[in-house]
Amino acid sequence: MINYSIFQWLMFFYVYSFAGWIWESGYVSVLKKRWVNRGFLHLPMLPLYGSGAVLVLFITLPVRSSVSLTYLIGALGATILELAVGLGMEALYKIKYWDYSKEKFNYKGIICLKSTLFWGVLTVVLVKYVHRWVEIVVFAFPSLVFYVVELVISLVFVYDIIVSNREAIQLARILTAIETAREEVQEKIQKLEEELEEQKIILEGRWEEQRTILGEKLEEQRTILEEKLEEQKTILEENLESMGAGVENIKSNAMNSMTRAKERLGESLEANLSQVREFAVEMSDSAELRLDDMYEKAEERSRQLKQQIDQHHQAYEEKREELMSRGQLLAKGMLMRNPTAHSERYAETFYDLKNRTLQWMKDKKQGARNKKQDKGKTS
Repeated sequence: MINYSIFQWLMFFYVYSFAGWIWESGYVSVLKKRWVNRGFLHLPMLPLYGSGAVLVLFITLPVRSSVSLTYLIGALGATILELAVGLGMEALYKIKYWDYSKEKFNYKGIICLKSTLFWGVLTVVLVKYVHRWVEIVVFAFPSLVFYVVELVISLVFVYDIIVSNREAIQLARILTAIETAREEVQEKIQKLEEELEEQKIILEGRWEEQRTILGEKLEEQRTILEEKLEEQKTILEENLESMGAGVENIKSNAMNSMTRAKERLGESLEANLSQVREFAVEMSDSAELRLDDMYEKAEERSRQLKQQIDQHHQAYEEKREELMSRGQLLAKGMLMRNPTAHSERYAETFYDLKNRTLQWMKDKKQGARNKKQDKGKTS
C-alpha cells in the first residue's frame, strides 16, 4: 500500500480539480457549440472531480491489482460522492449544478446509471494510467517549491470558496424569495380561479332561470303569432277566391273587347283598302294623262329645236361662203374645221337626247300601265 502525506493528497485534489474543470468545460462546450465555464468557483477548478479522484484513489488502494474491483469500487464511491454533494448543494444553495433528469435510470436528476458506469471507467483509467504520471510530476517538485505553491493555491482556493459561497448564498436567498413570491402568486391565482368558478356556477344558475323565463315568453308569443297567422291566412284565402272570380270576369271582358276591336279593325281596314284602291286607280289615270301631255309637249319642243338648228346651220353655211369669197384663208380654215363640225356634233347630240327622252317617256308610260294592270289584278 502506498502512503501519501496530507499535503500530497491536497496537491492531488488541486490537480484533479483542474483536470476535471478542463474535461467538464470542454465536453459541455462541444455539446453547446459555445464556450461554457463550468463549476461553482471562479477558479478553473471543479472540487467534485478533485474529491472524487482523491476518494477513489484512497478506497482503491487495497485492490489496485484487480481491474474489476477497481472499476466497481470506483464507480460506487464516485456515485455516492456525487449524490451527497448534489443533495447538499441543492439543500444549501437551492439550485442544481447538474441535472441527469433526461437520462435513463436517474435518481432526482443527481445520479444516473450512465454516469456511474462512466465513473468506473474513469477510475480504472485514473488508477492504472493517469495517476502514475501525476505522482511523477508532484514528486518532482522540490519540497520548498511544493509547499509554497500548495500554500498559494490553498489561500486562493479558500478565498474563492468564501466568495463563491457568499454569492451562492445570496443567489439562494434570491431564488428562495422568487420561489416564495411564485408560491404566493400561485395561491392568489388559485383563489381567483376558485372565485371565478363560484361566480361561474352562480351565473349559470341565473342563466338557466332567465332562459326558462325567456323560453316560456317565446312560446306564448309563438302561439299568439300562429293564431294571427291562421287568421290572416283565412282572410287571404277568402280575398284570393274573390279576386279569382274578379279576374275571370276581367279576363272575359277583355276577350270580348278584343274580339269586338278585332272585328271593327277588320271593317276599318277593308274600308281603307277600298279607298286606297280607288285612289290608286285615280292616280294612275291622272299620271297616264300627264305623261301623254308631257310626251306631246316634248314632241313639239323637239320640232322647234330642230327648226332652230336648221336655221343656225343655214346661217353658218351662208357666213362660211361669204368669208371664203373674201379670201380670208384663216377664217376659211376655221370655218372648214370648226363651225361645220360643231354644228354636226350639236345636231347629233340633240337628236340623241331627243331619242333618249322619247324612249324614257315611253318606258314611264308603259311602267304606269303595268302597275295599273297589276293593281287591277290584285283587287
